Amino acid sequence: MEFALDDDGDLEMVWPTGAHGLRGIGQVWQYMACIGWQNGNPYGPIQGYRLAAEIIASQIAERHHEIDLLIFPFGMCWRHHIELRLKDLLPALQELLGRPVAVETGHNIARLWDKIKPLIIEAHGESESANVRNVSRIIGQLTQLDKDGQEFRYNRRRDGRPTLEGIEYIDVSKFHEAMAGVANFLEGVDTAIDVALNHKRDMAEHYSYLY
Repeated sequence: MEFALDDDGDLEMVWPTGAHGLRGIGQVWQYMACIGWQNGNPYGPIQGYRLAAEIIASQIAERHHEIDLLIFPFGMCWRHHIELRLKDLLPALQELLGRPVAVETGHNIARLWDKIKPLIIEAHGESESANVRNVSRIIGQLTQLDKDGQEFRYNRRRDGRPTLEGIEYIDVSKFHEAMAGVANFLEGVDTAIDVALNHKRDMAEHYSYLY
């Protein structure tokens, strides 16, 4: 590896030098992250934050003594994954159902879900399912923990209050399982919307040739 690691596999203590730079090019091509292809595509950030949460969870399973530190990036990554997924789903559902497409810029995931849930139910053509109710419940719990993305990211909120105030314990295994369930459901919805939208666009293009 090109990374300077000590005997425990941790990054060695380094100080900034003239050779350091955030856009430097190393000798190992596997460390080159290709981001230019995305060009605004949400796939990379959405999946990246989920993957980061899963990697952190695997590290917590191996390094229990660091769980009280890793819970913060772990929770932040999971929360941000859900926020990005919901923000991507909303305009796609609006387009599918022929509604005006609006971009959501806020960070309140409960408010986002309240806009998306009826659209999912309408697109599916059935009443509210048990899956939707469970997603609603878990998103509600996540909102109580971290309403606007400050709680896991900072030690204090903008108003000066401590973050995660009154929360003494979080069982990472239960949190991870619940978030994975929500993420899997939303990914399934995303896939179904993508298929339906492609069909809708193909049909529109087809009929445009006829008239």
